[in-house]
Amino acid sequence: MCAEKIDIDFSNKTMADFRYYTKRSITDKRTGGVGRALVVVEKGSDTAQIEYTCPKAKCGHKGVASMPFKRPPFNFECGSCKSKIKIDKLKKAV
Repeated sequence: MCAEKIDIDFSNKTMADFRYYTKRSITDKRTGGVGRALVVVEKGSDTAQIEYTCPKAKCGHKGVASMPFKRPPFNFECGSCKSKIKIDKLKKAV
């Protein structure tokens, strides 16, 4: 089974090409499961593209979500188990 990926070619991009970029771990506080998230917003775009691994211990689904861009937190649902995933501000996560 092939995991979904964000449709951006990162090989010829620099950080200056993005309005927002973060890659971090996300934790399910109830089960202690850990997932990953990559959030990218290209300059000139108003859409946040999110590549994630569900943090729910029994799910682990790898998927892609997109949503209108506004500053974090980002809230979306897992495409498989429908659990809510939240990516907090980095300042709050630390």
